[in-house]
Amino acid sequence: MFGLDFRRAAEVMGARTWGREPGRHANRLLPRVVIDSRQVKPGDCFFAIKGDRLDGHDFLEAAMERGASVAVCSRTPNLDAGAYGDRIFLRVADTTLALQELAAELRRQWGRSLVGVTGSMGKTTTRTFTARLLETGYQVLESPANFNNAFGVPLSLLRLEQRHDLAVLELGMNHAGEIRRLAQICRPNLAVITNVAPVHLEYFSSVDEIARAKGEILEDMPPAGIFVYNADDHRVAALASTFRGRKVSFSLERGADVRVTEVRAVDSNSTRFRLRTEGGESNCQVAFVGRHHLYNLAAAVAAARTLGLSREQIEGAISGLSTLPMRGKIRGLEMSDSRRIRILDDSYNSNPQAVRMVLETVGQSAAGGRRILALGEMLELGPESAVWHRRVGRMAARTEPHLLAAVGAGARPVLEGAREAGLADARTLYFGTSEEAAEYLSGFICSGDFLLVKGSRGIGMDRIATLLEKGKGT
Repeated sequence: MFGLDFRRAAEVMGARTWGREPGRHANRLLPRVVIDSRQVKPGDCFFAIKGDRLDGHDFLEAAMERGASVAVCSRTPNLDAGAYGDRIFLRVADTTLALQELAAELRRQWGRSLVGVTGSMGKTTTRTFTARLLETGYQVLESPANFNNAFGVPLSLLRLEQRHDLAVLELGMNHAGEIRRLAQICRPNLAVITNVAPVHLEYFSSVDEIARAKGEILEDMPPAGIFVYNADDHRVAALASTFRGRKVSFSLERGADVRVTEVRAVDSNSTRFRLRTEGGESNCQVAFVGRHHLYNLAAAVAAARTLGLSREQIEGAISGLSTLPMRGKIRGLEMSDSRRIRILDDSYNSNPQAVRMVLETVGQSAAGGRRILALGEMLELGPESAVWHRRVGRMAARTEPHLLAAVGAGARPVLEGAREAGLADARTLYFGTSEEAAEYLSGFICSGDFLLVKGSRGIGMDRIATLLEKGKGT
């Protein structure tokens, strides 16, 4: 069977045993690994991770009560050894590092191709599109949910099984060096960089610094490694110019190996376009709108084509792709009193470039009815935050909204920018919280309105759609 046995796992982690020795279990495979005590099932291995807010050691007893058979700790457990005499406790110097080393060893043993996806925007959608396309020809492991950090990437790798032909993992960061470490753990053979945008500027001095941090994924690529890159992003293209391995480009505007052209909206939730890949062109249609999603699709097509899928396989799978919740899908929403509106819920995350692209979608899809924009504060933009928010306000004003609502403590400059661009004061409102915004909108909205909700889960913009649907304030 594929996996790491207790003996090898302890060796990789530099672990010492506390309490019962593995004994006859030493050659058995390490069970499923979890780091959240609430998710423990009988027989699992619980890692007591010390995070910024919580320490897993405080939940060790809860994990044992739920049936964990193994616990990995960085200090001697404050437990009655007799009460859990049938369990195995492994002590390591650092549980996070041990988790990462364990995952890196499993990835090494598995030894097959792994796609690493990073970028400022569209990582999750690109990862999902790539996995869906590749599934037409392979058994694929995909990162679940938002498992893209120092804990999530190792946990994704620890789901690898012998049956998997390929893996598609998402790599995220908000500090320099994080992508480098994640790449060292998962060792991608094919790296995708979607784009570089002004995000996490609280931790970087410039967008160029962000680009260099994203480029860390390329540092330890194997000689046969492949870089799939966005030819329309000049910073990503600059990274490609210095990469010595094989490069595959995608684009909506420039010449590239994979290109999407002749884009036209069919209706508010579908798009037709012409797809050009090596060997030919074809007409395609997808059940979503927005140029940003077409970039994600082009990246996925480039990766899938590079990994051996035929044009026919790819084209057959494209029509079945769909966007993820809170990432730009337009849907009908019926409120509790039967008012019906259309809502573009893009509330998972936000940055200035992402807002610009979604506002383009609003311009294409909001015909008929009043146009209402609820824009949340963009987080981690650093000392120039107010400047970026004013720019977004000016962009929003150009869509001529009936109402522009700014939400969050740092969002007031959005309204300032909109007024500078000519939007009347009476069409701008500020709300401190998403709940306040939802309460006002629930009374303001009329049937036939089009509502954009764009922001970050960090300030709860996703709550607006939820509260409107439940009839908050009506």
